[in-house]
Amino acid sequence: MFKTTGFSVGGAQENPNINTISEIRLSLNPNPFKQYIEISYQLSHSAQVSLRIYDLNGREVAELVNQNQPAGSYQLNWDGKTDQGCQLNSGVFFYRLNIDDQQLTGRIVKIN
Repeated sequence: MFKTTGFSVGGAQENPNINTISEIRLSLNPNPFKQYIEISYQLSHSAQVSLRIYDLNGREVAELVNQNQPAGSYQLNWDGKTDQGCQLNSGVFFYRLNIDDQQLTGRIVKIN
């Protein structure tokens, strides 16, 4: 269905677009992306979830999720726009997924 790449919290690098901590899994496809990136994650239990995108200067450019969610699988698309609707230029961005007291971070590359 989608290509996954990333690393696991255990330390061994597996695939750069898949990130796992505990029982939480995040996938990004495609990465790098042009028009949109599909972000999928799974929760093993109900949790407070926030997913934010930051630029290289550490400024938050988009808040994609900020709510309590029940256990299950979630999928969303980010179109490379800020919360104000401005299209971002090509570049490297970082995501931060907070699930209760756990945090995943990683890189997203946008190309034009």
